[in-house]
Amino acid sequence: MTNKLNEELYQAAKSDDIEAVRSCLDQGAEIDASAALCTASFNGRENIVEFLLKHGADVNVRNEVNCTPIMCASEQSRYAVAETLMEAGADPYLLGKNKNAFDWAETEKIKRLLHNKYAQRTSNGNVINLNYTMGALHIEDIYNFELLERISCIRGKNNDQIQSALRQGFDQIQALPALRTAFNMHVKYGGKIPEKSVFPDKKRQLAQLKPAR
Repeated sequence: MTNKLNEELYQAAKSDDIEAVRSCLDQGAEIDASAALCTASFNGRENIVEFLLKHGADVNVRNEVNCTPIMCASEQSRYAVAETLMEAGADPYLLGKNKNAFDWAETEKIKRLLHNKYAQRTSNGNVINLNYTMGALHIEDIYNFELLERISCIRGKNNDQIQSALRQGFDQIQALPALRTAFNMHVKYGGKIPEKSVFPDKKRQLAQLKPAR
C-alpha cells in the first residue's frame, strides 16, 4: 500500500495536483521515498515544491538517477524553484553523474542565482573555497566548517565537467597546511568554529608546524 501511495505522490507532484499531494501524505505516503521534490523541481511546480518543503521534504533528496532537486531545477532553468530550494538550504555543490548544480545549469542567470544565494549563506566564513591547478587539472577544495569536511572537485584545465570528486572529514585530511590556510580564512571572515574542533589532535597540529627537512 505504501509503495502505491509513494508512486501516487510522485505523479501528483509531477502533475501539479496539490490536493492529491496532500491526500497522499495524509494517507501515509513517505515524502522522500519517490523523490517527489525532484520531479516537482524538474517540472517547475513552484507550489508543490513549497508545500513539500514545508512538510519536511529533504531539500537534497536524490532521485533514481542520483540527482537532487536543485540539479533538476537548474537543468530546466526553473529560476523561481531554484531560488526556493536555495533559500531552503539546497547544496549546489553535491554531485550527480559527476556534475554539480552549476554544471547542470543551462543559463548564466541560474548560475548567478546559485552563486549569490550560496555566498549569502556562507558569508560568515563557514564555507571556504580554495582553487589551484596541478598540471593539466583544476582543483577546487570546498571546506565546510559546519560539517567539518572537505569536498575536492577535479576538472580539466579549461574548468570543464568534473572528472572526479572526493569528500573527506577534516580528520582524514593529510595536507594540514591547506586545512590551516582554510581555517585562517574561516576566522578572518567571522567564522566561529573553534580550532580544537578542526584540529582535535595536538600531534597533528604540531606536525604541520614543523619545517620540512
